[in-house]
Amino acid sequence: YLAVGSYSRESSKGAVETYSLQGDSWVKYGQSLDGVEGSNSGYSVGISDDGESLVFGGMGGAAEVKVFDLSQNQWQERPKLLSVSTRGVDISSDGSYVSISSGSSTEIFEYDGVSWAKKGQTIDVGWGFFDMSTNGNYIVIPQPFYNSVSNIGSIIEEEIGAVYFYQFSSHLQLFRYIFYLYFY
Repeated sequence: YLAVGSYSRESSKGAVETYSLQGDSWVKYGQSLDGVEGSNSGYSVGISDDGESLVFGGMGGAAEVKVFDLSQNQWQERPKLLSVSTRGVDISSDGSYVSISSGSSTEIFEYDGVSWAKKGQTIDVGWGFFDMSTNGNYIVIPQPFYNSVSNIGSIIEEEIGAVYFYQFSSHLQLFRYIFYLYFY
């Protein structure tokens, strides 16, 4: 399954369309989902493994994170999640978890079939590119321009990147593991 965002469509309204691979061809399914003026909807998109749950976000003053479920080949919107400008979004394989990055922080939300609840605390790392596990218990966030160099000697900060790996414990606390990447 494929979700395609076109965030500059119709003067910053943006839109999202979904496709499934049938044989050798990509075939559109569900209706096109258009944003509102100034939302740049489709700047970031995510789709569940079965192609029946979709999340997208936008960049701009009117941006929102919207989540949809497919019913009889039509996208039906879930209850409102957030009105926030996003750098990235992702959805779990079954559509029950959504992660949202604003560029400086990342949050994970759980959907119980009726409403949304925040899972754990806000992660104080954000980037437009990240990946959440299929069950929503792990998230990996790259930080290409990591800027905390006080404990790693004389390496210039522009040469350092980091990968943050977060895992939820049974108490919904995040455990953080950092891997430093050195570029020479």
